[in-house]
Amino acid sequence: MANITKAFNFRNGVQVDDDNLIVNQTGLVGIGTTIPTEALDVRGKVSVLQDPSVAGSGLINATSGIITSLTVTDTLIVNDSNVSTGQVGQGVIVGSPTGVVTATSTGIVTYYGDGQYLVNVPTSQWDNINVGLGYTSIYAKGNVGVNTVDPRFSLQIGGNNTDNLGSFAEGVGINSTGGIVATGVITASSLKGDVLGNIHSGISTIGQIESDNTNVTGIVTAGIGFTGDIRGNVVSGISTITNIIGTDINVAGIVTAGIGFTGALTGEVTGNLEGNVTGTINSLGISTSTRLDVTYINSSPAIGVVTTGSINSSSAQIGISTASLFNISDKLGVGINTPDHDIQVLKVGLATATVIGTDSARINVGQKLASSTGIGESIGGIRFGSTEKSLDIFNGDTGDINNYIHLGSFVGINTGSFRWFHRTNNNVMTLTYDGKLGINKENPETALDVVGVSTFTGNVKVAGNLEVTGGFTGSAAIPDIINGSNLNTITGVSTFSHISVGHVVGVSTIAIGTAFENVVADIDAQLSTALVNKVGIGTTVVSGKLHVEGNASIKNLGIGTHTPRCAVDFQDAGNGGATSYMRPPKVTTTIRDTLPTVAGAFIYNETTNKFQGYNGSSWVDLH
Repeated sequence: MANITKAFNFRNGVQVDDDNLIVNQTGLVGIGTTIPTEALDVRGKVSVLQDPSVAGSGLINATSGIITSLTVTDTLIVNDSNVSTGQVGQGVIVGSPTGVVTATSTGIVTYYGDGQYLVNVPTSQWDNINVGLGYTSIYAKGNVGVNTVDPRFSLQIGGNNTDNLGSFAEGVGINSTGGIVATGVITASSLKGDVLGNIHSGISTIGQIESDNTNVTGIVTAGIGFTGDIRGNVVSGISTITNIIGTDINVAGIVTAGIGFTGALTGEVTGNLEGNVTGTINSLGISTSTRLDVTYINSSPAIGVVTTGSINSSSAQIGISTASLFNISDKLGVGINTPDHDIQVLKVGLATATVIGTDSARINVGQKLASSTGIGESIGGIRFGSTEKSLDIFNGDTGDINNYIHLGSFVGINTGSFRWFHRTNNNVMTLTYDGKLGINKENPETALDVVGVSTFTGNVKVAGNLEVTGGFTGSAAIPDIINGSNLNTITGVSTFSHISVGHVVGVSTIAIGTAFENVVADIDAQLSTALVNKVGIGTTVVSGKLHVEGNASIKNLGIGTHTPRCAVDFQDAGNGGATSYMRPPKVTTTIRDTLPTVAGAFIYNETTNKFQGYNGSSWVDLH
C-alpha cells in the first residue's frame, strides 16, 4: 500500500484477518485472539528491541502488570513493583519462599554494583568455606574488632593495640588457640579447662575455679568453694569462702568458712579461729573455735588455751581445752605423745581425772549405748548423786559385779585383802584373799571373825559344832536352837509343852492322854483322842491320809461316814459330790486270767470294757 498520510476512524472496531489483530467496539486490543479480555491482550511472544540509533527505544513503561512467566535474556529493570514467585534471569528465583532470592539449583547468587542501599551487611572481609561437612561456614580473613579499629586478637573487644598479655589493658581478647585475656570483671557460672598463667583480677564472681596458681589481691567470693591445691600463699583481705583446701594459707584478717577448712594449716593463727578445722593444729596462743575436726593437735609446750564447742581428732597434744564435745578417732593422751590405750594419762606425781555434775555424775562402761537412764543395755558404771550424797557401783545388765585382787601375773602369798574404811584409817571390815571376813577386825583369823555384838534377825544355820565360850542369855524358842540337830537322852524325864516333828521319830512307847507308866501298848491313847494328819502302816512313804501296806482287819468299814451301818457302808461315799462313785479293779484279760480268784469277785475288764464277775468256774459279764 502506498504511503498515504491519512487519519482513519473506526467507530465499531477493526479486525485484521481472523485473529492477528482486533480492536473491538469497547476498545480492547487483541493480538493472537479475537476475544481480548484486557486493554492489550497478547497471545504469544512479545519482542521489544532497542534501536541503538533511537534514544529510549526498547523500553516498556507500565504502572502495573501481571506476568505469568517472565524470561529475561538481557536486562530487567523494575522501578516500582512487587515481584512474586517467578524466575528472574537464568537460574534465579524471586519470591520462593516469599521475600527470598535463591538459585534454581545448587549455586550462588552474585550481586554486582556498589551495594550502597543494602542494609545489615558488614563491610569487613568475610568468606564462605565448605570443609566437606555438607554446609558452608563464614569466616573473617583477618581479626575482628568490636569498639576498636586495630584488633590484635582474633576477636577483640576494646583494649589497646597489643597482643602481649602482660601489657594488654581495658579490654577482652581471644586468640585463635583459645587463649582469653580479660582486664575487667569476669562473671561466670563456671570456667572449664585450664587457665594458664596468673589470674590478676579485681572483683570477680565465678561459680567454680579450678586452677594451679591463683593470685588474688582483691575480694574472692566462691559459692561452692575451691577444689584442688592452692599453691603459694593466699594473701587476702575480706574473703567469704565455703571451703578452703590449702597447703599454705596466710590470713591477716578475718576468715569465715561455711563448711570448714580441710588440709593442713601451717604457721601461726593470729586472732580467733571460728569454724571447723581438719588437719593439724600447732597452737601456743588462745584459740576459739566452734568445732575442730583435726588429725593432730600439737601444743608444745602445752601452754595454750583452746576453747571450742567440739574437738574431733585422731591425736592431740594441747594445753588447756574447753569443749562441749571431744570426739577422738584414735587415742587420747594426756601428758603423753603416743598413748598405748584409747585414753591414757601420764604425769609425774599426782594425776587426777574429775567428773562433776551439779545434779549427779556418772561414768559408764559397757558394750552398748546407754538407755535414757544410763542403765541396762549391757552398761555398768559408777555414779554419784542418784540419791543424796550416795556413791553407787552398778551393773545394769543381768550379769555379776566381780572384784579381783592378784589378777595379774605377780607372784606372792598373803599379799592383799579387800578392806573397808570409815574416814581415813578406821578399818571396819576386811576380806582376806583366802576368804576370811573380819568385822571390826583388821586381820581375821577365821572364816567369820566378828568383834562386838552380833545380831541375827533371821535363821542361823551351823553345819558343824557350835561352840559358845560365854554364857547363853536371853530367851529363845527351843526348836530354833535344836533345828537340824538330834536329841539323845537315855536317862531322866523330858517334858515338852509342844512337839513339832518334821521327820521320822524313833520311840519305844508313846502315851497319849495318860501317864507313860500306865501304857499297855506301844501307842496308848485309850484315855484320849489322837488326831493324825497322815498315818502309814507298814510303810514309810505315805501317799494318802491312811496308807496300809499288808493285811488290815476291820470289823466295820464306813466310807463317807464315821458310823457305819453295816459291815461295809458306801452309802455316803463322796457325800453326793463329783466323786460319789466306786471303781472296781481295772485289769486286762491277760492279767484277769492270772488272778487267784474265788466266787463272787468282780472287776472291770479294760480289754472288753465290761464289768465281769467270777462265778466260781469262769468270768462272766455282769450285763
